Amino acid sequence: EESTTAEQPSEVVEIGTGAFRGNKAIVRVNMPAGVKQIKNVAFQGCRNLEKISFSGGLATISSAAFESCRLLKEVVIPDSVSFIGRAAFGSCSSIPFFFYFLLHHFLWKLLHHFLEITTPFTTPIET
Repeated sequence: EESTTAEQPSEVVEIGTGAFRGNKAIVRVNMPAGVKQIKNVAFQGCRNLEKISFSGGLATISSAAFESCRLLKEVVIPDSVSFIGRAAFGSCSSIPFFFYFLLHHFLWKLLHHFLEITTPFTTPIET
């Protein structure tokens, strides 16, 4: 019998490609602190998935990881995430508008961080 909550043991460091793809029984996902990466299409097509709880250690949400999770409505992306792949949340039609605002804010934060790192003279030159 399939569980309605996908909970990973604390020693898991990544969720593999397609690990839960198409699983219609999953309603919630709870990621432990050890998970650093969610690979491509890991939860793609989990039609009944409504809520994802990420840990603060997560760094990467790969392409199409949660694509077509049409009932997904509760997602909080921790500050530790530094990469979100293409269409990671594509076709998740139940995600509220504020999520898109937060995603935009996250992307702007990454861009700003990138520009700060690559600007050659960020500190004043003493004379």
